[in-house]
Amino acid sequence: MPDKVVFIVTNMATKEQQKREANKSPKGIQYDISDPIVWKSGQDYLFEIIYYNNGRRLNGEFVTEKMAPIHQHFFELYQGEYPKNTEGREKMVSTMNSLVSYKYQDTNPENAYLGNEGVSLLKRTWDKKNPQENDPIGLKGIFTINQNPTEGDFRLRIKLAHFLVANKLEPSTGKIRPYNVMIYSNAFVLDSNMELLIKLIK
Repeated sequence: MPDKVVFIVTNMATKEQQKREANKSPKGIQYDISDPIVWKSGQDYLFEIIYYNNGRRLNGEFVTEKMAPIHQHFFELYQGEYPKNTEGREKMVSTMNSLVSYKYQDTNPENAYLGNEGVSLLKRTWDKKNPQENDPIGLKGIFTINQNPTEGDFRLRIKLAHFLVANKLEPSTGKIRPYNVMIYSNAFVLDSNMELLIKLIK
């Protein structure tokens, strides 16, 4: 289990970074950070999540042949109280889609950056039908902020799902689950449930 989580949000155009840390406390890791991440309309942001235990980076454990097929981060952006029913969560997803979009961009090796020599996107080698498709884990990804989004204060809930089946594909379709659709079932447990404050500006 991690004793520290670091979030690094990098503006892809300006390279400006916003960094937040969550550390272990007597109550466990406190993920609710009071200093918001600022997202500006029309900008792309590289969103990184780095897990540590006793100073050792743990991310490599999520991309192994055994762990990659059963781990995926999901992201939910909302205002006010977190929706408690299906109708509310469907509305949350629709609203989020009107504000931002996200693309998984996990890399091989996981601790390097796309564009550097020898670095490629992580592939779904475990998916027999689509072994060359990108593997959505969510340790790295790109958030694109739509033009002229609703300005204001939001919360970004970040969930790491640990699937209890052989792979994380949606059984009925054989496809990857959308990054912001978290359907509750007995197919997974949550390894972590984190939250960041987000401020959207124009």
